[in-house]
Parts: sequence; C-alpha cells; structure tokens
Amino acid sequence: MIAHGATPAEGGLLHTATIIQLMRKVNDYQQAHPWKERSRWIPAIFYMGVMALYEATKDPAILDQALQWAQENQWAEGQEKEPSNRMTCGQTYLQLYFIKKDPAMIAKMKAFIDRQIASGVPARKAWWYCDALYVASPTLAMMTRATDDNRYLDYLHKMYWDVTDYLFDRKYGLFYRDETYFDAQTSNGKKVFWARGNGWVIASIPRVLRYLPTNDPDYTRYVRLYRALAASISKVQGKDGLWRSNLADANQFPN
Repeated sequence: MIAHGATPAEGGLLHTATIIQLMRKVNDYQQAHPWKERSRWIPAIFYMGVMALYEATKDPAILDQALQWAQENQWAEGQEKEPSNRMTCGQTYLQLYFIKKDPAMIAKMKAFIDRQIASGVPARKAWWYCDALYVASPTLAMMTRATDDNRYLDYLHKMYWDVTDYLFDRKYGLFYRDETYFDAQTSNGKKVFWARGNGWVIASIPRVLRYLPTNDPDYTRYVRLYRALAASISKVQGKDGLWRSNLADANQFPN
C-alpha cells in the first residue's frame, strides 16, 4: 500500500507505464533467482502478480511463463501442511483455465477441494490463521465460476465467515493473526494485530468479489467487511503513509 498524499502520483509512481515497468523489473529478477520449491504459497502468490502483469500487457511471453510454471507443478495443489495454503496455486491455474478452457488445468485442484469439503473439518481448524482467507477463498470463488457448481460457493461462505467470526475483533475492527494472539499484549500493554495479516484479509475480498455473482446473498456482506476493515486500517496509518507491523502499537516495531 502506497502512502497517502500527492507525492507518489506527482513522482509518476502511480502511472500505468511506471507500474508495468516495475512489475517487469521484479519479474525479471525473480526469473533470474527462482525458488527451489515452486508450488508453495510464496511462488504461488508471486504468480498472481505475473497473471496481473499479463492482464495489463497481454504479453504472450508472460502467459507462457505462467503456463510453464503450472505445467512444472503438474497442475497439482501445493505441498504444504495447511490445506488452505495448498489451494494458493489454484488461483493461477484457474486464471489460465479461463483463458485456455482446458479442464485438465483445474482437475487436480478440483479433486483436492472436493476432498476438503468431504472432510468436514471446520474453518477454525483447517483455516486457523487469517492469511487463509487470501490464499484459499478466491480459489473457491473462481472454482464456482469455472464449474457452475455452487458447492464451492457454499464452502467458501462457510469457511470465510467462520474464520471471520473467530478471528475478527469487532471492537477494534481488525483481525488477529490466529487464536494465540487473542490475549497477547505488547510491552506497552497494547493488543497485537498483525499488519500483514490484515493486509491479506482486505486483499482477499476484491479477489472474491471479482468472481462472486452480484446477486449472491453474501455479496454485500463481503463489501461491508471490506469497508469496515478499510476504515480501521486507515485510522492507524502513519504520518509517513506507512503501517507498522503491529496495527495496535506502532511503537512496538517502529521501523
């Protein structure tokens, strides 16, 4: 998130051409320094950015890069322990499916999600940390669009709102990273709300809404959460336009 005020725009940082140039620079660097484990959540989130670069440029080389990554993964779920993390790469697979229309691109991810639904494990056990709302929820919304099967939509709502009911502090309007932070306090006697985790949550909502039917009964509920979370986050933005790692105590780690 970029600072408030006019400086970034005046400096040209928010111009489309500048943004694309920076995206290409980051992508070139990462291609030259690849990860060893390429299907885990970190490279999977990076490839969401690669697909955003493709959407902005329609550069076939960028599309080929994403296709190659997915093919190297054999279009399979990630290999992490947490089932939500294992769905992360599905967001890129599904975007590629929407372009290429090849059912094989999403077959393994669909089978993995089907097993998760059948397991019946509640969200606050399977998705026990707020990051899960970003890595897994959009995959379910996209799978609904790809298959026209509302089981994935029902599962999305069930999991998303169970995590929210458990980890969202309505007094402060922010998410705890997980249950271990419910009673945590800093040396200043303040609560702990992880900035990056709240960033994950607020970023998950537009990615879900992009694929959620606007007439879905839960659509406005996601919008309300987005607005509430945005209001809470904006209140703790620093004068320099940045946020500190603990949204409830900027002095815990000021730099």
